[in-house]
Amino acid sequence: MATRILTCLAVILTSSYYVSAVPNVSPTWVDGTIADGGYLGVCKYEASDPQTAGGGSSLTYTFEAEDENSGDGLVIHFSTDSGAGTSPSAATTVTGQSDANNAVDGVKVSATRELTWTPTTAERDACPQVASTVEVYVDDNSGANGNVEAADPTESEHLTVNLVTRTPPTLTLEGGATAGGTIEAQVDCEVSFSVVATDCNEDETLTIYVLEDPGLPNGASVGSLVTLTGGDLPSGVAIAAKRDFSWTPIRNQAGRTYSVCFTSRDDSSECEEGGWYARSPACVSIHVGEPDLYWSGERVLRRWEGGGGHSACLSPPPLLSPPLFLLCVHHTSHSHLLLLAHHFQYHP
Repeated sequence: MATRILTCLAVILTSSYYVSAVPNVSPTWVDGTIADGGYLGVCKYEASDPQTAGGGSSLTYTFEAEDENSGDGLVIHFSTDSGAGTSPSAATTVTGQSDANNAVDGVKVSATRELTWTPTTAERDACPQVASTVEVYVDDNSGANGNVEAADPTESEHLTVNLVTRTPPTLTLEGGATAGGTIEAQVDCEVSFSVVATDCNEDETLTIYVLEDPGLPNGASVGSLVTLTGGDLPSGVAIAAKRDFSWTPIRNQAGRTYSVCFTSRDDSSECEEGGWYARSPACVSIHVGEPDLYWSGERVLRRWEGGGGHSACLSPPPLLSPPLFLLCVHHTSHSHLLLLAHHFQYHP
């Protein structure tokens, strides 16, 4: 009887041991690892760039994986490894495989491996950017998991990473305007043009802003941001956006020159914190000319300056021949003179 009881107890204890054992699981990437299909960028800086995000001419990124089974060993593979796939460029190296059998907190094991990439001149200067692709895999040495192979992209431990060179947006003006130029405008005539921002990186989003200094002339407006796609996308770029400027000067704005400036920013923080602004704003001056004086919109007889102000004499419309009389006005302000002449109406 005693022998039977001990045998049953041994069976129960043995069963409990296997039920409570940690199941064998596949390795995973640690939190914060770049997402599958994500982009890593090298910054194409110039000396004048703020360089607030600390990017540079090459990048180094550390991949880290972990496994809950402390007895497993982990290996991180790259497609740049011999026989594992294609390499993005000869300048890509992988180094620093850690000791995968060192348990973390007595529960997990982890492995790290670095990827370093220095683009070639052709890769840096390409626009639109053509991403160099690296496949990254992690497997353990557990037969229970089927030993995830380095070249098996169907496993959840597989990542595709795109390597690109990042540049800031550039700005152009379209529709008769030129950055740094002057538009000749007239009172009561609409001035309109488009501000276009372009970028070489397809994974970014662009925004276009009006600079507060000098701001917009009174009465001017700028339309909503429009993302350009398909046939509207300028050639030789990856992405583009535009905003339309519109303004109809009024009479008290005549004789003055106004300036308006625009800038653009992308949404990548790899090279500049909060996004990379265009290196130079796109500014244009708008000169509003002073119209000639007219009699009820017909013609001016004579206008001259002198005597501390502006003077003009107007004749009636040509249909009244001979003219019944002349109207002469004088004012120290040319703008006031125009208003006086404009509001005068002839009644035969």
